[in-house]
Amino acid sequence: MFVCPSVALEGAAGLVPLATAAEGQRLLAKAAARRWGPDEVTVNVVTVPVAALGAPDAADASRTDPALPNVDALATAAATVVWLVGDGAAGVTGSTIGADGGAVMAP
Repeated sequence: MFVCPSVALEGAAGLVPLATAAEGQRLLAKAAARRWGPDEVTVNVVTVPVAALGAPDAADASRTDPALPNVDALATAAATVVWLVGDGAAGVTGSTIGADGGAVMAP
């Protein structure tokens, strides 16, 4: 299980190193999911907004959309991780799941 910033999915000025590291985590998770899937090991990524990880709000401007719910991203990410490690998500692997209130809507 990886928890990483959603900046890899959306990009942000001045955060190229962070976006590169986060995308590397996403690729590692997908490769691990394929490699160990036959052994019933699941590997997923939960993404959170950069601001939830302590970055300045200006680096995460997409979170100001009034049409999106105001959520506690870290609490949402924690609940998502709990679900993913439970039996109810046994068939979910190699996925990236956003815990950001819909700010990044990527397939």
